[in-house]
Amino acid sequence: MVKEGLLQPVDDYIKQYGWDKRQSDSVLARDRWEDGKFGVGKTYGISGLGEIVGLYYNKKILGDAGVALPQTFEELLAGLDKLKEKGVPPFMMGSAKQHLALHMIGAIEQAHIDASNRAELDDLIYGRGGSWNTKGNIESAKLVQQWAQGGYFFPGFEGISGDDAVQLFISGQGAFLISGTWYFGDMQHNPDIGFMAIPAPKGISKPMSVGGVDLAWAITSLAKTKPTQDVAGAYIDYMVSEKAAETWANAGYLPATSLAADAKPKLTPLLSSGIEMWKTLNANDALGHYPDWSSPTMLKTIDDNTPLLLSGNITPEAFVDAMDKDYQAYLKDKK
Repeated sequence: MVKEGLLQPVDDYIKQYGWDKRQSDSVLARDRWEDGKFGVGKTYGISGLGEIVGLYYNKKILGDAGVALPQTFEELLAGLDKLKEKGVPPFMMGSAKQHLALHMIGAIEQAHIDASNRAELDDLIYGRGGSWNTKGNIESAKLVQQWAQGGYFFPGFEGISGDDAVQLFISGQGAFLISGTWYFGDMQHNPDIGFMAIPAPKGISKPMSVGGVDLAWAITSLAKTKPTQDVAGAYIDYMVSEKAAETWANAGYLPATSLAADAKPKLTPLLSSGIEMWKTLNANDALGHYPDWSSPTMLKTIDDNTPLLLSGNITPEAFVDAMDKDYQAYLKDKK
């Protein structure tokens, strides 16, 4: 749309209204484009809603098993072992449809990245170059494969869809589930369910979390005069204001703009947790990316190879190599 001249830049309105004070640079960067490169150049929109992939947990199941809520990744690993020893499925998983396994692998890998070192991941996602063949990606794939092969997932997960796995989790069939804030509406039906960021390993002070934003508010080429563009800018300013954020929250949505300090929305416990997570991610510039954003065909590549990884039919190295081959072909095609 930018290439065809269908959108107007909004950088002047970002400065005028201080949108960059309401949302982090890594969030605003998702609507930048210049000469075929995403994440750089002029900004062509700003989003009103956000989403995060995190760790759902069942407080009753954890309490009955004597497992404390993990504060570090090392504590999470120890808790999973304890749950397994007691015969409790540590993770609810479904890999027949949807993308729970993808979100698990990506969320674990990005929780091991400090926001101060996010440049390498940004470059991959925005098509600037790099390689998926990294130690962190291989170790994340290896850990998830070990969980799948070692009985850490709900039995029969290979034949369960992601949506059905969520319903099984809500009914109390597993201790943890890694997925996104879009399931808050379903999850609120079980008051024992909570939501938190994937615990970071020791030494990571500002861990990243996989997440995203909804389609951006933008000013199209139909706004040909400055007064018309200014009216659009003023409207968008309201839609990403603290007042609008409170309205979104009251309606059960996760706003991309943090709530005002004196805001008093009526929140469910889950949405309250999500808003606090978003606030921290925004402040730390730590909102991460879905790995499949990195090329037009990456989602299919991951979906084709994830069942092979979980079943042990390919190695973690081969899984990551398939991702990288897809990505390198995309970079070559771009040139």
